[in-house]
Amino acid sequence: PKWNKIQSYIAALQFATTLLFATVASLTDAGNPIIRAKDMNGFKSAMKAWRGYISKQSREEQVAFAERIGAAGRAAIQEALAQSYGSEYMDAGARKWSDKYFTAIGLESWTRMTRVISANMAQDFITKHADEAMKGNNRSIRYLEELGLTPEDVFKAYDNPGAKTTGEILDLTTPEGQKVQEAILSFVDESIIRPNAAQRPVWASDPHYMLIWQLKSFFYSFGQVDKVGSMMSAGLMFGALMPLAALALQTREVIKGAVGKSGGEEDEGILAYLFDLVDRAGILGPLSIIKAMYEAPNYGRSATVSLLGPTAGTVEQFFNGDTQDLVKRLTPIYSQL
Repeated sequence: PKWNKIQSYIAALQFATTLLFATVASLTDAGNPIIRAKDMNGFKSAMKAWRGYISKQSREEQVAFAERIGAAGRAAIQEALAQSYGSEYMDAGARKWSDKYFTAIGLESWTRMTRVISANMAQDFITKHADEAMKGNNRSIRYLEELGLTPEDVFKAYDNPGAKTTGEILDLTTPEGQKVQEAILSFVDESIIRPNAAQRPVWASDPHYMLIWQLKSFFYSFGQVDKVGSMMSAGLMFGALMPLAALALQTREVIKGAVGKSGGEEDEGILAYLFDLVDRAGILGPLSIIKAMYEAPNYGRSATVSLLGPTAGTVEQFFNGDTQDLVKRLTPIYSQL
């Protein structure tokens, strides 16, 4: 328990000194539901959902639906963030502080919004393919089967069986309604990635190694979800995620430039830039960890220390004896500008 408490507060400090731009980096979350929808209809559904979210009345309806099925409640959002950033095993006090930090940087609000959008896109996806499956479309039948549904399940799940499902109210009191609810939640978790124990090595679920595993969950989970059901084509993945990754990178640099810091990085050429975008979009999965190890010497760090997590990097700086850099590294906000 003592070691867990020590680790927890060290981990919380690392959040404050490394995740200032986590919300900006998460802009790619807006593209993941499109990828999960598997075809160009995902773009149409996304545009419809985002246009609806801009309207106050439609937004309230979208939020109400997402909360009713359990996709966007506060507890669900905080649990998703805890699993993504490895704080599920933290001491209660440190986790409470971390939750406040995620709220302060806007990450909680962004995660909630993207899960609301994804839940409504999931309903569009399921009802659309239920209609198509009833017409004999084999691809739509397969898409529903991947979510554990049949078209009959979907039609029975709504309060007007036999009518066109779009626009009807999902009845959660029926077995079919609960199946559709589970399918929507599955769609959301595969879109707005929520890491779990099945998507990481066994040792990573051991609280003793919290600091070593810190900030690695997302990479592993993206790699695992990518494989589930062969759910994404390369063209759709790159088309949806790369522009958002570029926007996130540029936004971060603009923010850094606005506060008087150098926002530009050395131009390494178009191929290096594109590879960096692939990494930032999460497409590399666990290979991002290898990439970080390879690049560590460029920043005066050991590749092995990079593998052991941000806390190991802080310890390395301490032993290197550069007090000024160490103080900057441990100063929240300033350390990332």
